Amino acid sequence: VDGTVKRVYTPRSKEEIAQLYNVIKKAIGYDDARGDQVAVENVAFDRTKQWAIEDAKYQRRRQLKTILVSVLAALFLLFVITLIYKVFSKELARRRKLREEELAQQQELMREEALREAESSQLSAEITLEEKARKEMEENAVNIARERPEDVAKLIRTWMAEEV
Repeated sequence: VDGTVKRVYTPRSKEEIAQLYNVIKKAIGYDDARGDQVAVENVAFDRTKQWAIEDAKYQRRRQLKTILVSVLAALFLLFVITLIYKVFSKELARRRKLREEELAQQQELMREEALREAESSQLSAEITLEEKARKEMEENAVNIARERPEDVAKLIRTWMAEEV
């Protein structure tokens, strides 16, 4: 919890001490006739400074690992969100295109119907080509204003800014 590792002193076994005793005697050229003496004992040294340094390194590695995992998770989440956004935006664009095509077909059918009605009723005043074009443009403008009012508002603001 506090970033330290609990350490427990484990003394050497009697067999290990006996082996070390023999190794040391051979290494120093032990001679009983000279009165040489060798003592091998379990001694617990104070290593708190060394352990504090090790604990600090361990804590830094743990923090770095946590940060790395968090960054990788965030990047993965960002990647997933980007993929989802692309899929949704493509689908919305596809639906918008289909709706626009459908509206264009409906407008064309309405125009054709209006022309047929005008021709069949034999209006006394003939509609000139300019009037037909003007009415068609008017219908298109009304339909665009219904479909995209934000764009129309931007256009009007631009016109007003140009007049000033």
